[in-house]
Amino acid sequence: MLQLLTPRRVAVLGASDNPVKAGGRPIAYMRRYGFQGDIYPVNPRRTEVQGLPCYASLADLPQAPDLVVISLAGSQVDAALAQCIAAGARCAVIYASGFAELGAAGLAAQQALMRRASAAGLRLIGPNTQGVANFQTGAVLNFSTMINECAPQDGAIAIVSQSGAGAGILYGGLRRQGLGVRYMVATGNEADVNVARAVRGLLEDPSLRLILMYAEALRDTGLLAEAAALSARRDVPILAVKAARTPAGQATASSHRRAGQRRCVDRSLSAPTQHRPCARFRRTGGVCAVVRAARTPPGPPARGAQQLRRDLRAGRRRDRTKRHAVGRIHTKPCAGAAGSAASVCRGAQPDRHDDGAARAAGHLRRGLAQRGRQRRRAWRFRGLSGRRRRL
Repeated sequence: MLQLLTPRRVAVLGASDNPVKAGGRPIAYMRRYGFQGDIYPVNPRRTEVQGLPCYASLADLPQAPDLVVISLAGSQVDAALAQCIAAGARCAVIYASGFAELGAAGLAAQQALMRRASAAGLRLIGPNTQGVANFQTGAVLNFSTMINECAPQDGAIAIVSQSGAGAGILYGGLRRQGLGVRYMVATGNEADVNVARAVRGLLEDPSLRLILMYAEALRDTGLLAEAAALSARRDVPILAVKAARTPAGQATASSHRRAGQRRCVDRSLSAPTQHRPCARFRRTGGVCAVVRAARTPPGPPARGAQQLRRDLRAGRRRDRTKRHAVGRIHTKPCAGAAGSAASVCRGAQPDRHDDGAARAAGHLRRGLAQRGRQRRRAWRFRGLSGRRRRL
């Protein structure tokens, strides 16, 4: 996985001279954030894109690309994949939607792409993905606008998300706290590379200290268990956001998964504490509330876990006014295959007012006042025994 995220030569099929379009943003981001490799825009209708020579096809490139970004319509992806295979590319990132998320016909088309790529040894990220990014090398092959709003900074945190929007939310929350991010991987429909495989591959980076994971469906729970066991040995916590908990969330998550896959994630992340592979949160804000552990300098093996525990306790005290408890952290490795770097018993709510003492105090006052009003309205005492019931 790390090799896929550190390409030396990148080609962009469907390259655009407009840096706002999906075919133009990766080129603009790579040039802006210091990518030192070769960038090959490919568009048969242009001779120059954003000041770089543009090529008519991958066959015209001076050297074989390591990675190809396919920013074309879904109907053109099959032909683009044939070009990638003929050019000897190692990986293709497919932005286009219109595959498994649309039903049986789309799933069949996606499986056909996967069979063709697998036979040629070509790895796929996507389809229906916002892309990937390596902020250490400047290989930003992602068209998210959040990267434009929050300038990247290298750090010891990686983000792996099935949803591109989920990855952007986590990235923006970390950057607003001043925390650097090294990798951001949006897996999309996961025809080939899935969340579990991406997490397992990123753990090979010895400088990572935290991995944030946003999952809608898990297609390889065994590999996630292996990743959790490795994270426990290396003391690199995995914090997971479980999507599709409500009917509205399930409807949103259906843009990346097929029906019937939700139970797989629930069984993996809702297992008893001793078998749970990672820390689980209800919302992305809860993850951002505890990532201060990444600021802790390297120390004894348990130091990161101790810092996480302290942050969770602080979060629990802050969230009492909202009547949402933050669960305890368990840092002992799990028995069996599914090791755990950190297991959360209950969900965490986002800490929305951590940017100033005045705002935090105001939030506390409002929370206490609202809680008092609710208790006066909703409860009444019955009899002398002190028993009470809800109206």
